[in-house]
Amino acid sequence: MKAGARIAITNACRLLTAATFVLSGFVKAVDPLGTQYKINDYLEAWHLAQYVPDILTLAASVAMSTVEFGIGICLLFAIHRRATSRLLLLIMAVFTPLTLWLAIADPISDCGCFGDAIKLSNWETFWKNVVLLAFAVVLARRPADMIRFISRTNQWIVLNYSALFILAVSGYSLYYLPQFDFRPYHVGADIRKGMEIPPGAPQPQFETTFILENSRSTTTPTPHGLSLTARQCRRPKATCRPYTTSQSHGATTAKTSQSRCWPTAATPCSLWPPTLSWPTTATSTS
Repeated sequence: MKAGARIAITNACRLLTAATFVLSGFVKAVDPLGTQYKINDYLEAWHLAQYVPDILTLAASVAMSTVEFGIGICLLFAIHRRATSRLLLLIMAVFTPLTLWLAIADPISDCGCFGDAIKLSNWETFWKNVVLLAFAVVLARRPADMIRFISRTNQWIVLNYSALFILAVSGYSLYYLPQFDFRPYHVGADIRKGMEIPPGAPQPQFETTFILENSRSTTTPTPHGLSLTARQCRRPKATCRPYTTSQSHGATTAKTSQSRCWPTAATPCSLWPPTLSWPTTATSTS
């Protein structure tokens, strides 16, 4: 292969990979909490969520967006070409098998590579990483073919300002609404339209079973095949209370001790809310 064609292919791989990593890091930075929730989804799939505190997952969210954005900037400006290309190859060598497992096992529906900005299926994510892995191999083999856009003496300026920028974006988005809000219910979105179920989408199914038994009850039929049940109360014992009466006859006072009782008749119990019973098992599908 001629040197000119080789350099052109290397820099094409470099620019495409840089754009992917810059976009991925930025959309994670504008919504660090969303990235944290996605990390928790991975931990739950591995049954590790109860062992990792939220502060660590949030720190991992900010660190992931910073590293991805930093790698993209380094590739874009050809900063530390050898170290950057090797780090890129290492990352893709780890994440490509991970996305293959996601595609086969399907523990979560979306990898969260581009936050809420771009939704990819697990198989789309895997093939995207296969392409990026191929680009990383090309860059790792020919790092010197990446053309510099700035001199080596000015590289530290780009690195420092890029790190400060992406950390400031993450910090701002933790306390305020994201500057670029890709979430489904962002400001100005139609909530009713967002809650509509697309045509042909699988509908949830619910099965409800009622089993009510009462051997001492009176049943009153109601519409729709239901029955209203009221239990009979047992006759309580008479309530008695002793008392003393006094009668005076001149200098003589007579005291009489008696007992007064209040019997209570048996009446149906007042039930609220009423007890409803179905004659057979009821199943509803919506």
